Amino acid sequence: MRKSLYFLLKTVKMMLNKKLLIAFVLYQFSVDFVFGQNKSDLDSLRTYYQKCLDKGQFMSDCARNYFYTINSMDSIIYNKLYNSLDLNNRQNLKKEQNDWLKKKEEFLEMGQKKYEASNGGLDELMFMYDNNAAFIEKRILDLINRMKNK
Repeated sequence: MRKSLYFLLKTVKMMLNKKLLIAFVLYQFSVDFVFGQNKSDLDSLRTYYQKCLDKGQFMSDCARNYFYTINSMDSIIYNKLYNSLDLNNRQNLKKEQNDWLKKKEEFLEMGQKKYEASNGGLDELMFMYDNNAAFIEKRILDLINRMKNK
C-alpha cells in the first residue's frame, strides 16, 4: 500500500488539472480502501506534503494539491464508514455529515474572503489551502477513529 500511496503523491505533484487530479485520487483511494485505511496513510500524505513545501518551490501548488487530495480522502472515508453501518447509524452519520459539510463550506468561504482581502499573493494562497486542509484533516481523523472503534 505504501508504494501505491507514494505513486499517488508523486502523480499528484505532476497533475495540475483539478478534474484529473480528483478523479485519480478517488480511484486510487477507493482501490486502497479494499485493503484498509488508517491514520498512517494520512501521516504519509502529510509527510509528502511537508517535503514538497520544504523544497521551497511551487509551495502554493503543494498546498493546493494537498487540499484536493485531503478533500477527496474525506469523501472516501465517509463513504467507507457509511457503508459499514446499519440503517439507523447511517441516518445519524448522514445528518452529521451534512451539518459538517455546511460548516466546511462556511470555513472555505471565510478563507476565500480572507485571501481576496489580502494582497492575493502566492504565500496567502498557500496558507489558505493549508488551513482548509487542516480543517478537513480533523474530520478525517474523526472518521478513521470511528472505523477503528466500530
